Amino acid sequence: MPRILYNPDTEALITWPRQDDEDVVGLQPPVVMLTIEQAEPPTDYDPTAYGLAPTQDVDLDALVLRKGWELVALPPPPPVVPAPRWVQFAEQLAADAAVNGLVATCAATAPVLHLMLGVGLGQAAQGDPATFLAAWGQARATGLVAPELAEQVAALAGGFDLPAEFVEGLG
Repeated sequence: MPRILYNPDTEALITWPRQDDEDVVGLQPPVVMLTIEQAEPPTDYDPTAYGLAPTQDVDLDALVLRKGWELVALPPPPPVVPAPRWVQFAEQLAADAAVNGLVATCAATAPVLHLMLGVGLGQAAQGDPATFLAAWGQARATGLVAPELAEQVAALAGGFDLPAEFVEGLG
């Protein structure tokens, strides 16, 4: 059976200095020889809810180091965040009469802004909403986007699990 040395004054465990399990001769007090009892890890627990943490306890009366396991509750998993549904959002924008009116007005009066909105929506779907939000902000600043339309599009975006910073930038 494996053994280890222990100093109760410092609570230090000391590696067994021999290649065999024979007693160590000439130990200086308070160092004592302990036998190691190793428990098998439990298998009858839910590993999605609990983890195993090693434990050890020194029994000086029995001269034993008992190594075991303790079940530790795992933190709850983070909430599942639904994936943004950019394509469905774009489909709803394409079907909306007020949004189509904005796009038609931009195409006739501000063609660069019109392009920025289209290209920007594609870039936003790839994780970079800066171009779309810049074009949207410009359209709002020039009065092309009515406050009601801005609120409507922001609410629509929120319904498709789009990133909060994108939704906030629309309103």
